Amino acid sequence: MAASNPLATVPPALKKITVFMRRAEELDRDTSHPDSKLVAYYCRTHAMDQAMLLRTPENSKELMPFLVALMDRLEEDKKSLPAQSPAEAKGVVEAFADRVLQKADEVRAGARAGRLGVSSVTSS
Repeated sequence: MAASNPLATVPPALKKITVFMRRAEELDRDTSHPDSKLVAYYCRTHAMDQAMLLRTPENSKELMPFLVALMDRLEEDKKSLPAQSPAEAKGVVEAFADRVLQKADEVRAGARAGRLGVSSVTSS
């Protein structure tokens, strides 16, 4: 029987990092873009930073298995990433974000054009 994945479920006290953990998992599955793994790594890094801010003396013991597993995952992922300076990595992440935002703008513009097209057809 395989051991369960301690990162599969984000503890309730760390609910705020769930979106970053999910995005990292999505990016891990993305084979269409070579920078996806690097961006996933930085999503997890941000999640770890936020998790450390959410940790309290009351919940620290409960969160420790998750945090240790996340640290281990980050260390493992770091080994497979290309050597880059922080400035280079920042540039890659920003370019990736720009592409995502550009794609969202195109989808939104297309949806708007579609609505205009439908309304112009139905009003004739």
